[in-house]
Amino acid sequence: MNLITVVVTTYNRDHYLEKCIKSILNQTYKKFDLIIVSDGYFDSTQNIVNQFNDERIKLIFNEHTGLPSKSRNIGILNAKSKFIAFCDDDDIWYQEKLELQLSIIIQNENLLIHTSANIISKDDLLIQKSIYRNLIKKFYSLTKYNLWLTNYITLSSIILKTELAKKISFDEAVKLAGSEDYKFLLEFTRNNKLFYINKPLVGYRIHNNNISANRLKGYERSIEILRDLSINRSFLIKFIAILGIFLYQMRIYLIKIK
Repeated sequence: MNLITVVVTTYNRDHYLEKCIKSILNQTYKKFDLIIVSDGYFDSTQNIVNQFNDERIKLIFNEHTGLPSKSRNIGILNAKSKFIAFCDDDDIWYQEKLELQLSIIIQNENLLIHTSANIISKDDLLIQKSIYRNLIKKFYSLTKYNLWLTNYITLSSIILKTELAKKISFDEAVKLAGSEDYKFLLEFTRNNKLFYINKPLVGYRIHNNNISANRLKGYERSIEILRDLSINRSFLIKFIAILGIFLYQMRIYLIKIK
């Protein structure tokens, strides 16, 4: 049995999916399973997977729901390895990602390890080298409480223990679609710690022309998540959540006045 399962969720984006799979199979660490969960059946997706002819790959077709959370949970349920990592079909990994993360997580299995990421275009051009400025990222990574101020973690960069992922799982509520990863990460930090690798090991792809509108909806969902998860928590968590809500409200205001 391989030590790591990689879960890729996809929805009829074969051009990006092919690049995603190539980047994962090109890892310096090779002992992993790759589960691809498609939100709906597409012959073209099957053809893309078949062309790799790799026994580590398992393709699962899910009834179309439009919910990435549903596909990720299916991947989690089918994972048999000790550790699990996620990658969206339009993102790519750099070669050393799994090797570097595994060297750390085997020493502390209850960590969630995340990395920095480069922003890339739909044509694979580098837009910004590392999403997070090093000083800002280092500040946020000092404590798990800073995650209540903003979601600074790229889901395609994380690896954690499969047992913990199964215990938490992704919320499949339609109202949270697109922000279920933020809730997952906050739930994880309730009893566990984060570890940050200050190196871009992921290419995070930007290809939507309506970025401002997506951010607006995402900020609104984040506010709802912070309100829900801060109930029955400590005074410190409630205070930081209020601050986080205020910061998200300021971002919403700045988008609307543009």
